[in-house]
Amino acid sequence: PGCKMFHKRKIVILFGSQTGTAQEVAEQAGREAERYLFEVKVSAMDNYPVEELVHERVVLFICSTTGQGEEPDNMKKFWRFLLQSRLPSNSLEEVKFGVIGLGDSSYPKYNFAAKKLRKRLLQLGGQQLMDIALGDDQHDLGPDAVVLPWLTEWWNAVLKLLPLPEGMTCIPKDVLLPPRIKVRTSRLHGCTSSRIPSGYLEGELISNCRVTSSDHFQDVRLLTIRVPGCRYSAGDVAVIQPGNLKENITKFTELLQFDPSQSLVLEGSPNNDSCPYPQALSSQECLEWYWDIQAVPKRYFFELLHHFSSSDLEKDKLLELSSSEGQSDLYDYCYRPRRSIVETLDDFPNSRKFPLEYIFDLLPTIKPRSFSIASSPKSNPEILQLLVAVVKYKTRMHSPRLGLCSNWLARLHSGDIVPIRTKKGTFVFPDPIKPFSPLIFVAPGTGIAPFRSFIRDVMECGCDNGQVHLFFGCRNKSKDYYFEDEWKEAISLGFLTIYTAFSRDQDHKIYVQHKVEENSEILWKLINEMGAGIYIAGNAKDMPKCVQDSFKSIFERQGKLSAEESENYMRTLSVNFRLQLETWS
Repeated sequence: PGCKMFHKRKIVILFGSQTGTAQEVAEQAGREAERYLFEVKVSAMDNYPVEELVHERVVLFICSTTGQGEEPDNMKKFWRFLLQSRLPSNSLEEVKFGVIGLGDSSYPKYNFAAKKLRKRLLQLGGQQLMDIALGDDQHDLGPDAVVLPWLTEWWNAVLKLLPLPEGMTCIPKDVLLPPRIKVRTSRLHGCTSSRIPSGYLEGELISNCRVTSSDHFQDVRLLTIRVPGCRYSAGDVAVIQPGNLKENITKFTELLQFDPSQSLVLEGSPNNDSCPYPQALSSQECLEWYWDIQAVPKRYFFELLHHFSSSDLEKDKLLELSSSEGQSDLYDYCYRPRRSIVETLDDFPNSRKFPLEYIFDLLPTIKPRSFSIASSPKSNPEILQLLVAVVKYKTRMHSPRLGLCSNWLARLHSGDIVPIRTKKGTFVFPDPIKPFSPLIFVAPGTGIAPFRSFIRDVMECGCDNGQVHLFFGCRNKSKDYYFEDEWKEAISLGFLTIYTAFSRDQDHKIYVQHKVEENSEILWKLINEMGAGIYIAGNAKDMPKCVQDSFKSIFERQGKLSAEESENYMRTLSVNFRLQLETWS
C-alpha cells in the first residue's frame, strides 16, 4: 500500500534553459521533491513527451528568457505544441502547476517566456497552485532571492494537495541523498570523449589580436576563427564552450590531492534525463572541460559540503551559509567578492574529502558563453570574428577576478581548437540587397560587434539601398575606437553617417545618449517620417535606459508628445521591431 501511495504522489519538473541556470534550479527542486518522498521526473521540456502532460497531476515549470523575449532552445518544440489552436481549452483542467521565470530586469521583455507560458497554461485550463515567481539576475543574490522562498511556499502548497503517506516523514536535510550521477572508475586507461560537445563545431583560431592600445586599461581582442560547415547571418551569435584556466586546475588538483588520471564511467539518475556529461571520460577532462571550478558557489554547494566535513566548526559555518537566515552572510562571503569554488574549498580544509561521485553534485558544469558575431558572412560564411573584452576586475579578494571565457579565449594561439556553434541573435536586420528604411545603431564599446557585421554585409554587397546612422561610444579616440578605418571607408561609400562619443577625451564626460539628444531634429525626422528602426547594443547596466530616455526626450521635444504618449510611441516601435535591444550584464 505504501508503494502505491508513493507512486500516486508524482511530480514532474520541466525546464527550458539556455545557459544551464534553469536546469540547475530544476535539479535543486527535484532533490527537494525526493526529500518529500515524491516520485519525481526532471526533464528538459523538449525531451518530455508533451502529450502526457494532460495525465500529470502536479507540474513545476522553470524557464529562462532569451533574445527578444523568446523561449530557450530546449523548450521550442514543447512551446509550439502548446500554441496549437486545436487544443481544447480544458486540456489541462486536471493539472496543477507553478511557473518559475529566470530573467534579467535590465531587459525590456523581462521574464517574457515564463509569463507567456503561464498565460497559455491557464488558457488550456491548467490550475495555478501559486502565482508566478520571477527571478532576477540583477538582484544582489541573483534569482535565488525570489526563487528559494517561493519554493518553500510551493512545497507547502503541494503537500496540502498530496500529503505525505500516513506514518511517513520527509527526509531531513542532515540525511545525504544519493548522488544524481553514479560514477565508477574504469581500468581502461585513455578513456576519453570528444572535446567538441554535441551540437558544436570544431573551430580553429586563425588570429587573436588586441585592438585596444597597449596602455589602455581594457584588453579587447578581435578573434578570427575558421569554422568548416558554419553558416550564419548578420546579427547572429556565436556560442563558445570554454575550458578552465590552467592556474585554477592546478590549484584544485593540489587542494583536493586529486588524481586526474582516472577513467570514469557515468550513469545518470533514472529520474533525470539531463546528464550533461559523456558516458565515459577521464577525470582530467572533467577538470579541464566540464567542472566549473571558477564559479561562485551557490547555497546548495554549502548544504551538500557540510555532509563531508570532519570539523564541527566548519560544518556549522557551512550550514549557516546554506540557511535562509544566512543569506546576507552568503552574499558578503561569496557573491559580493565573487569568491570562486576553488577559493572556498581553500577556506574549508577539513571539508574537502568527499566521494568522487558527489563532485558532480557539488560542481556546476561550465556554461557556454555567447558573443555577437562581428564579421560578415558574405565574405566567407566559414570565417567569423568576435570582438571580446577580456574581463578582469578587482574585488576585496587578493587576486583580480577573471571572466572565464574571455580569458580562456585571450590565451589561445593560432591553430588552437575552439568548440563553437552559431544561433540566431536578438537583432533582426533587413536584407541589404533590397531597399531598406534608415537604421539608427547605438553602440558603446563592444556593442559595436553586430552592427559591424551588418555594415560589412552592406559593403560586401556593394549596394546603396539605405542609410545607416551609427552612434558609437568609447573612452578615447586613440585607445579604443574600434574599426575606425572601416567606418571611413563606409562613409566614403555614402551609406554611413557616424556620431562619436569619446567620454574621456575632454573635461566633461560625453556618452552616446548625449550625442543622440544633440541630433534630435534629424533623428525625429528619420523615425517619424522615414520609418527608421532603432537598434541598441551594449552593457545592460545604465546605458539602455539612458539611451531610451534620450529618444523619449526627442519624441517629447520634437514631436510635441506628452510623457505618456512618448512611452506609448516607444512601446509601438518595440512591438513593430523598430526598437530592438541586445544587452548583457
